Amino acid sequence: MDKRENIQEAAAKLEPGFDIILDDASHASHHQQFGLLEMWPLLKPGGMYIIEDLHWQPRTYEPKVFTKTGDLFQLFQHRRTFEHSDAEMERDLNELVPEIGFAYVFPNGFRKRGAQKVLVLQKEY
Repeated sequence: MDKRENIQEAAAKLEPGFDIILDDASHASHHQQFGLLEMWPLLKPGGMYIIEDLHWQPRTYEPKVFTKTGDLFQLFQHRRTFEHSDAEMERDLNELVPEIGFAYVFPNGFRKRGAQKVLVLQKEY
């Protein structure tokens, strides 16, 4: 998950048309975002893309200056645009915007001020 090329290679071996893709990998923000960018094309219209454990990133994997996935999508919910510390990631994520039907970040325990826990995206029909 550390390189988009590795995910591209794996994704190329899969048939598109997934109803659900669930990211339960390392929980590092860059891994989550690389996975989203490379696996999103395999999701069929109306399909769901889920990333869990947004509230915990392993210190050994998490880059110091990289927008956390939970923060990225929390802001996206309000502005419907991505703002990222990495210009290339920001550009690539914003290219997905027309295909995102909805994006919800659910807090831990569904508490109003709970830590970001789960992201659910639906691909536009």
